[in-house]
Amino acid sequence: MNCKQSTRLLSEALDRPLKGSETLRLRLHLITCRGCRNYKAQMGFLREACSALREKTEKTEKMEDT
Repeated sequence: MNCKQSTRLLSEALDRPLKGSETLRLRLHLITCRGCRNYKAQMGFLREACSALREKTEKTEKMEDT
């Protein structure tokens, strides 16, 4: 597996469960590739940040409606 395939699978894993073979190949690649491990960590951070922003925005909108 190369980095392009790895990043594609990391993105797809956000939308669907990966097949067993995809998971295995991805894990093996991540063991050896620091760049893809960093990409995975950054995607996780961005996902959490967007979720926190959405929650904060929803709370603010509720407060404004009252």
